[in-house]
Amino acid sequence: MPPRRNGPWPEPHTSGPMLAVITAKSMDPDGTWHVTIRAARPGSATVTWGTEGATVLALQLDVAAYLIS
Repeated sequence: MPPRRNGPWPEPHTSGPMLAVITAKSMDPDGTWHVTIRAARPGSATVTWGTEGATVLALQLDVAAYLIS
């Protein structure tokens, strides 16, 4: 994610740590965030940056299972 004008990005958190696992996160010196999120199983989760009362960004993830033949 690009740098924010209002200051640095807050830490990311997931609503479903058993579904959406934040496997890597880093911030460049210019404030750019790099986040890797791994889906562990089918379902829905939200990854948010900020606190419950002051969410800066929310990313809704919906993971579906599919057959690979």
